[in-house]
Amino acid sequence: MRRILLGLGSNHAADVKLPAMVERLADAFGSLLLSSIIRTQPEDTAAPAPDYHNAVVLISTAASLPEIEAITTAIEESLGRRKTAAEKQLGHIPADIDILCADVDAMPLAIREPYYRPLAIEVLHAAGLRASVPTNDEALPRVRLHLGAQSIGLAPVTIAQP
Repeated sequence: MRRILLGLGSNHAADVKLPAMVERLADAFGSLLLSSIIRTQPEDTAAPAPDYHNAVVLISTAASLPEIEAITTAIEESLGRRKTAAEKQLGHIPADIDILCADVDAMPLAIREPYYRPLAIEVLHAAGLRASVPTNDEALPRVRLHLGAQSIGLAPVTIAQP
């Protein structure tokens, strides 16, 4: 089994789309560890766009990277993602799932997006793993969302499907 970090983001109906991503990932992989959810400002958009909700999840899976990419792409598309130039330029992204690290046991982790780094540390510590991720320690606002009756977003939580 390989442990993988995924980065989640949404700024179009994010209060619905981000919990839906979490739920569908838990359906696909059985369980996952979800970080806090933060609010970030959009970058590189031609027009003003809503803030993003971002989170990191840790999954354990025997699936190959192409299989994981196929699953995450299917989830994105099922939630309205089209990956067109117009979608990127307007900055309205309903669902974005990126593989941040294909093997968390290969330290140190190199995570390009700085806003994901503190979330990666948080989720790895919650899993009992030592984390070595350079971070700027910038505190970003946390977001409380709901996954069914469960409140998510303010602290790491394990999500498991029955």
